[in-house]
Amino acid sequence: MNDGILAYARVIFVLGGILVLAYLVLRRWLPRVFGMKAKLQGPIQVVDQCALEPRKRLYLVQVGDEFFLLGSWDGGMEMLSKLDRNSLTETPDEGAQMEKPLKTASFRDRLTRS
Repeated sequence: MNDGILAYARVIFVLGGILVLAYLVLRRWLPRVFGMKAKLQGPIQVVDQCALEPRKRLYLVQVGDEFFLLGSWDGGMEMLSKLDRNSLTETPDEGAQMEKPLKTASFRDRLTRS
């Protein structure tokens, strides 16, 4: 009888490990491999995003030469504001002559400048 209980416990332990591995693959690895690759060409690009709550996000979207701040939630998506490109770029240091590229600034830094 102890052999049956031990075999049952081993099966439950292995099944739990398989479920944890499947969860990690489906929730963490697959979205990074397939869903999170940035589209490099085209007129519309998501420059950055920020999670506010589990189902609420802010997106910084570039359409041509214009930038928009969008908010999304369970009920849909809404344009919050149109942003000026000059307010999104980092200001150069006093000794630096060139402006830093847009992608080096974090989402929080971009919003605090506007």
